[in-house]
Amino acid sequence: SRVEHLFKNFLILRFKLIYSCLFAIIAGCQIYDLAVTMRAKNKRIFPFSPCFVMYEFFMNDQTGPALKGRVEDIRFVSGHGQFTADIIPQNALHAVFFRSPVAAGMITSLDCSAAKAAAGVVAVLTAAEAAADGVANMVWTGGPVREDGGVTVDSPRPLLSGAEIRHLGEPVVMIIATSRQAAADAAELVDVQIEAADDVALSVENMLNGPLVWPGTTDNIASLHRQGDRDEVDAILATSAHVSHFEFDISKITACTMEMRNSIGFIDENGKSCVTTSAQSPYQLHGELAQLFGISTDEVRVISPDVGGSFGMKGALYREDALVVWAARRLQRPVFWAADRGESFLSDEHARAVSGTASLGLDKDGNFTALWVDAHIDAGAYLSRRTKGLLNNMGGVAGQYKTPAIATQMSFFFTNTMQTSPYRGFGRPEATYVIERLIDQAARETGRDALALRQQNLVSPDAMPYQTALTFLYDCGDFPRIVAAAAKNADYAGFADRRKDSESRGLLRGIGIANPIEVAGGPLKQIRKDIARITVRPDGQIVITPGLMSVGQGHETALARMASSRLGVDMDDIIYQQGDTDLLPSGRGSGGSAATVIGGAAVHVALNEFVAAGKSIAAGVLGCEIDHVAFDAGLFSNPSNTTLKPMNWTDIAAHSNATGGLSVLG
Repeated sequence: SRVEHLFKNFLILRFKLIYSCLFAIIAGCQIYDLAVTMRAKNKRIFPFSPCFVMYEFFMNDQTGPALKGRVEDIRFVSGHGQFTADIIPQNALHAVFFRSPVAAGMITSLDCSAAKAAAGVVAVLTAAEAAADGVANMVWTGGPVREDGGVTVDSPRPLLSGAEIRHLGEPVVMIIATSRQAAADAAELVDVQIEAADDVALSVENMLNGPLVWPGTTDNIASLHRQGDRDEVDAILATSAHVSHFEFDISKITACTMEMRNSIGFIDENGKSCVTTSAQSPYQLHGELAQLFGISTDEVRVISPDVGGSFGMKGALYREDALVVWAARRLQRPVFWAADRGESFLSDEHARAVSGTASLGLDKDGNFTALWVDAHIDAGAYLSRRTKGLLNNMGGVAGQYKTPAIATQMSFFFTNTMQTSPYRGFGRPEATYVIERLIDQAARETGRDALALRQQNLVSPDAMPYQTALTFLYDCGDFPRIVAAAAKNADYAGFADRRKDSESRGLLRGIGIANPIEVAGGPLKQIRKDIARITVRPDGQIVITPGLMSVGQGHETALARMASSRLGVDMDDIIYQQGDTDLLPSGRGSGGSAATVIGGAAVHVALNEFVAAGKSIAAGVLGCEIDHVAFDAGLFSNPSNTTLKPMNWTDIAAHSNATGGLSVLG
């Protein structure tokens, strides 16, 4: 019937429409994926092509180069990131470590014969082989000090533990095989006998008389430092109208980065000892590797591609990094190692772990008189320069307050745990926590309002520059104004009513106050400059090579925008490259809240010098003095002779007489 015929045609049309929509979706996804891949690889997309349209439609819902989203996110959210594990050479061997199952003890026997005979195993390395090759220990930077006159001891960290175990998870044997599974299977065959210690030092509590982590010490104090005048502080506290005492215990933590540590050791075509690794400061690793192997830095290369989080934890050379390079040098094959989450808990350096007591004196009017802080820091089994970073930042305990006298003592204790190192502020949050909690306690004990007590003790703007009683000189700041604005925005005055309302409904409500002040661009006593290179290629593309390291903060976008604005070029014509020690003679990397402040400033300086170099080239071509060359919107011109065609960056590269284009290191 006619009805049946129409119904059949309707069904056919419906299926055709569904098929067409599915085809369009699949084709669109393929085009989009191609567009993202091209952009992730810094390749041009021809305008008005399907790739260009899809890319612009999905990724750029704003206009103007300064308003586009983060350029690095394109590859990250689409699976086109280039992390260490994404670039493993096809001929790479795989390493797995046998780690100590106890926190303290002596290795009494070690038999690796079964592991060596296992299928796929290429090498089994122990402390004996490391010692034979002259790389028994990592470069030691502990530098212990005992300002109390106590005994110090060196605490070098072995690449592989061969006799004494000092913390859980210490690497004992390195198994290298043709696959990770083969190496892991062979690790199960390692026969090691460890005589576990009866007593283990797991925290700083009661450690003065506890089991010794290092023979030769008498009290497990690895290093002890004093700042300020303790006698003066004690005298003032003794005569203060009120003294508040506070016990603090800031727990040990681990960074838990999204991308766990992993490394590829290899020898490049120039014979350099190389490592590709997830690190935030490749030049730091560069120098340590050269020192470890006794070679020049020209013979070492460190590459840090995309990095999935670092937070200070990935700021130095780890044993595993050194071991894969050592293995690559021995075997003349690339060697790859990657930690899983469980292994990261054992092998990543830990952080915080600060406890102690603090005392704050007040006069009868509530003015701060003196502050004493006695901090005990869990240094772990091995002391290093990184462990003692709190020394640079304890000055933050002064806060924004005008406390006349401050003194501190910092005792770093050995324990049978992983060593501690920088993480998110490294000493700055700890110092702020101590003074702010202490003020809260003083307010409760004296019946004062916590905000009002802070406000009356803030350093006033007319006191600037202000030298605190401990370390820091504040150059400027209107602390009272900032605190007043914060209190207003938080409706601090209405908090009591909000609390009563919550209590009437059986709920609890609290409010916290903190006035942190931190060093940026530090460390304060170890300020280091940074550099950057700007290059224009023959095709006109601009390459930014900073000494800083972007590990998720968005520097790739920030610096590209800076270059786009200064050089008058489109964001799509800017290539960002970082993390390769062959590209620059040095670099700060990431850390100390300095990447944008110092590294960004270095890029700014380099961009200005780059424009100046471009003007110098343009002056010769345009027939005028350098000072007469105008630069605007990416074009160099001679205002006194408008008949001459302005020069763009491609022209500058062509007239630079350099094969790779004009390059400036600033």
